[in-house]
Amino acid sequence: MIKTKGYTLIEILIVIVILAVLAVMALVQFTGQDERGIVSEAVAHLSAIRQAEAGYNLENSVYLAMDTALPADDTKWATAGIDKPSTTNFNYKCDLAGLSTATRQPVAGTCTLSGADPYGGCTITLTAAGAWGGTHPHTPT
Repeated sequence: MIKTKGYTLIEILIVIVILAVLAVMALVQFTGQDERGIVSEAVAHLSAIRQAEAGYNLENSVYLAMDTALPADDTKWATAGIDKPSTTNFNYKCDLAGLSTATRQPVAGTCTLSGADPYGGCTITLTAAGAWGGTHPHTPT
């Protein structure tokens, strides 16, 4: 009887299948991590905007309406005591009720969560009272 060294085809295929299953599990785990990082930028900016607006409201009894997409509003950011957020990921604005909104670029998107730019148009909101909301799937709770 001759003994050969090595692995059979079945053993190799079993190892390949196990590795494929592990790779799929890892891929599912890490999908969307880059978007969560981008959302953390919006959370930080919205928190800073809310704090600046609260301070402005205490002194003037009114909130400032500001929008990063409107060049005419550039001086309002300094008036509120905050640097205008400069980013290509979100468009930030605040209304007269103190509601701060971050809209994921491109703004013309529809927040379909599928396609080439699934998050375009999704929003994250922060009220003057500190409540989070919006249509983005990674909005804080």
